[in-house]
Amino acid sequence: MTIKLFILLLCSLFGSSFDKEPALASQEQVVYAVIVHIDSKIDDLSLSDLKKYMKVDRRHWPDKSSVILFQRPLSSALQKYMLEEIYGMTERQLRRHFVSLMNKGSIGAIPSVVKEREMVCRLVGKKDGGLAVVVAGDLPKTVKALKIDGKSPGEKGYPLVQTIVQDS
Repeated sequence: MTIKLFILLLCSLFGSSFDKEPALASQEQVVYAVIVHIDSKIDDLSLSDLKKYMKVDRRHWPDKSSVILFQRPLSSALQKYMLEEIYGMTERQLRRHFVSLMNKGSIGAIPSVVKEREMVCRLVGKKDGGLAVVVAGDLPKTVKALKIDGKSPGEKGYPLVQTIVQDS
């Protein structure tokens, strides 16, 4: 049996990818919204200030009311994005950061972890001072999305956008 015939036989048995187009990667963008209670006087935060609030390095709003931070589970895609882009820490470093703040008496408890987006929105909508980051989209009337650096979620230049590359 010649080599050509052998290759043809293998290709017919297992299929040939020689004549197929290479698979292209597709990109999906996920936009995240920073939400607060609808009656909050805050409408816009700098990205720098958002990072301080999320790390609980800043614990009070400008009107001196307490910030109540709600987080998603560390295993969620959102929280993984937050670890990299907002906290600049690993999961372990973030836990140590919050425990350190608690041990110093700077905070009374580690921020609440809430599994469902709808529940996060409901809790922020019930708590003056509530703060959370969720996937942007339809929000209940009890919360509002803040601008970050003057940009609304979905607006060109808005900073809280994650690009996910998927092989097709």
